[in-house]
Amino acid sequence: TVPPRGNESHPFSGELDGFDTIHGTNKSAAKISNLTISNKFSDYQRHPSSITSISGCNAMGFFGTFGEEKKDYAEDAPVAKNFYLDKVTVKSKEQENLIGSLAGYVNGKISDIGISNSTISLPANNHSFKDYTSNVSDYTSIGYCEDKYKNTAYEKEVVLQSSDLDTSQGTEGNGGAEAGNGGSIDMNTMYNNLLSIWDGNEKSRMQVPTKRTVTYNLDGTINEAETKITEQKEDGNRYTGGYPKNTYYYTYYDQKNAGEISSSYTFAYDPSDNGRNFMTLYGRKEITSTLTCEVTTVTPKALPYRFIADSTGNNYLSMDENGNIVNQTSKALASPWFINDQNQIFTRDNNNTQYFLRNASGILEITTSSGEATSWTYDQNNNQISDGGLFINYSENRGWNLSASAYYKITDMDSTCWICNNGTTLTMPNTSNSESNATLWYLDGENYATNVNGTKYYLGTSSDNSNVILTTNQSDAFEFDNGYFSIDRTERFWGLTYTVTYYMTTDKNNSLVIKQGQQGCWQYQTKTYQTVNVSLSISTDDSKSEIWKEITKTTETPTYWTKPTYFPISGTNGIPDEKNTGYVVSGAYSATNSDP
Repeated sequence: TVPPRGNESHPFSGELDGFDTIHGTNKSAAKISNLTISNKFSDYQRHPSSITSISGCNAMGFFGTFGEEKKDYAEDAPVAKNFYLDKVTVKSKEQENLIGSLAGYVNGKISDIGISNSTISLPANNHSFKDYTSNVSDYTSIGYCEDKYKNTAYEKEVVLQSSDLDTSQGTEGNGGAEAGNGGSIDMNTMYNNLLSIWDGNEKSRMQVPTKRTVTYNLDGTINEAETKITEQKEDGNRYTGGYPKNTYYYTYYDQKNAGEISSSYTFAYDPSDNGRNFMTLYGRKEITSTLTCEVTTVTPKALPYRFIADSTGNNYLSMDENGNIVNQTSKALASPWFINDQNQIFTRDNNNTQYFLRNASGILEITTSSGEATSWTYDQNNNQISDGGLFINYSENRGWNLSASAYYKITDMDSTCWICNNGTTLTMPNTSNSESNATLWYLDGENYATNVNGTKYYLGTSSDNSNVILTTNQSDAFEFDNGYFSIDRTERFWGLTYTVTYYMTTDKNNSLVIKQGQQGCWQYQTKTYQTVNVSLSISTDDSKSEIWKEITKTTETPTYWTKPTYFPISGTNGIPDEKNTGYVVSGAYSATNSDP
């Protein structure tokens, strides 16, 4: 939905020519379809944020005000020509209007414009705008036109003679001077000739692609490969109650030369009593396949060699011949790593197998499955690689591992009770050794996490909000804010949806419990116990690169066009002889697929 082009204050004053003069000498008029013109601001689904209202649009149409009102143009009058309007709706909320499908007010040159299937919508009790005319619209297509640019439209009513089996359909009136459709063709003979060909073909036959691979090469060239199968298709049934049905039917004929499709037949029936004995033959129709084509797009990219070392530059992340992570102290022996568009980090072995780095519940591992690979964040400014919570790091004790940049212990505000874990069981003792035994936590986003036997757990609540637990589900994890651990839950009661906030607190037995509402809940503090240097030394060798192929898969429904209609005089099973000339049916051919 858009406003009209031009209003009383800012009339249209340019030129709109719908001819396509760019693509060679063939001219084709543009078609504008499925458009709504309105002067009601709430009808616009999209508009500039600075525009909040619309006014001054009482002249309504595809053009509102076409040309400055009452101006006597010399040679610079606005021009509109050579296009079609189809399924255009013009709406006005005003009580005073000059309205037309094409224009409300015209003071300029308009020619060769077609209008079809269009609608005008007005409020009740509306009347003419200004005193140019007493009508809301003089011509339906144009509300009001200045005399200088008016012309005459000629209409003539023609009555065609009814057809029968032996007479073409038909001549004007009772044999008038002007020819009608068909001239003197013997329709009965044509019907029988076409019927014999049609009866010999069960269904249409067309080679339709079911798989297509498109490869974009590094040199800018594009390669395409297709797998095709023969689709047989018929639209509708041939007969209903013993009579032909008003349906289309397509069939294709292969030329002897390399099986190229050279011709096509399209039959249409007139189901009326007078017309049911006849069929017409035409071509150039777009057909939607019943099959689905899987499209694979391959986009290769050159990824530079990267060598990942610790902050000293003396220890290199590498992979041994068995696919295990190892450390190398020499860059010459180190494995090169590559980062693809999915932010996956991988290397290759001697058999060209890809090995990806992944976070396996807090453990740095290697996998050959790209689906299991972690999407890493590479912070080039700080030379850090993380998954959002843990960083790739090297230490003398643990080798190459995943580590947080800082570890914390959680205690009350008096530092007497400390959260500890025994396996996945949580306690909060206040014994003399509770601080030394307290759990080491690290931040994963907004949540506190710890690793137990190689599995990442979060400090959180059970799914029914009844207990404080170690959970592997991050959506059940507490957030820490202003001394409180809490989580928001969406709940329903008596058909209403509302949010409940649950807080972690400690009871008189020093057990961690859940409570609704903040009042009476303990406040906690997190104390930093260890910081880790997680910076790396990452070098790039631009002289070497890895070719990474990014592969995406989509599906599409194939469409194809019949060929220009061709009726063979002679041949075998409808396949024209090599020397056959045949008939080209008038009006069946079109130069472009977009304009059948």
